[in-house]
Amino acid sequence: INAEYMGNQQGCRFLQRVLELGSEHDLCIIFQGAFPAAADLMTDPFGNYLMQKLVRRCTAAQRIQLILSLGHLLLPISMNLHGTRAVQSLVEHLDTPEQVQVATQTLQPLLLRLIQDVNGNHVVQRILQCLHHPHQQFVYDVVTPNCMNIAAHRHGCCVLQRCIDYAECNQKMQLVTAIANRALSLVTDAFGNYVVQYVLELGMPEITNKILRSFLGNVVHLSTNKFSSNAIEKALRVADDQTRGMMIHELTHTCALTQLLQHQYANYVIQAAFSTASPAQLQLLDCCCRPCIQAIRTTPHGKKIEAKLNRALQAQRIRGDVLNRDRQSSAGRTRNPSKQGSAM
Repeated sequence: INAEYMGNQQGCRFLQRVLELGSEHDLCIIFQGAFPAAADLMTDPFGNYLMQKLVRRCTAAQRIQLILSLGHLLLPISMNLHGTRAVQSLVEHLDTPEQVQVATQTLQPLLLRLIQDVNGNHVVQRILQCLHHPHQQFVYDVVTPNCMNIAAHRHGCCVLQRCIDYAECNQKMQLVTAIANRALSLVTDAFGNYVVQYVLELGMPEITNKILRSFLGNVVHLSTNKFSSNAIEKALRVADDQTRGMMIHELTHTCALTQLLQHQYANYVIQAAFSTASPAQLQLLDCCCRPCIQAIRTTPHGKKIEAKLNRALQAQRIRGDVLNRDRQSSAGRTRNPSKQGSAM
């Protein structure tokens, strides 16, 4: 059996059936025929399907032999539209510690380039999905010190989020701490801001506070940036009352408040502040913004901002009225039993 036959559509399909139904001897014959041309077959439109089937059926020793023979060629194979599927299949079927060790040692030097490739990044994601946490550690050892460049990449930002998803506690803390340390730079990036927002959604108070504190002193500037303005809106929603108050103080105590209210991005940050503010913070926003709103009422954002502020104030009054009624009702129930006891 030669490589040309294996890359032929009909030959490929026939050999896949043989692998499914054939004997161990048939497997050995096909492996011996495919092995010398493995790199070419893995990137072939038809041959890659045969290689996927082959790595599922072959023995542990044959898989190790295949990985060692491919070596650095795993990089161009993984970056190929067809080859990435074959390498992902290989990762899925690493079922002994020896196979995992050989594979991870081979892939580790290639990891950064794989992460930033449209096809190669899926190999890294498959590693995260299929390998146990101790065997994934080599990914975190590479990703953590390089999280800045990875997060600012179209494909890298997605891989970084999956790294967070599949991490165990120590790995997650290792990675999100590194991201938090660079949050102020990442948040203005077209892709990095998504990573920062993702970390803010994790509900890790220590990390969230670290990120938000790094924003303080820059809230006005970040609110006017196309990318970071989205993160500032999220920050207002996840912040504790004290930190949110400090952010709102920056937004309201600036000579550029009127410009912020009219800004194409910052106006949405102000509106998010209306929705998330505590009663005292909303009163401050009303006091500072109301005079500016009068001046911009006829602008595209003016009417919407005024309506949003009025709705927030109304909702807060309603909540206050409900809370007062509940308190009065509770106080009445507390007094009634004592009166009944006296009557008895």
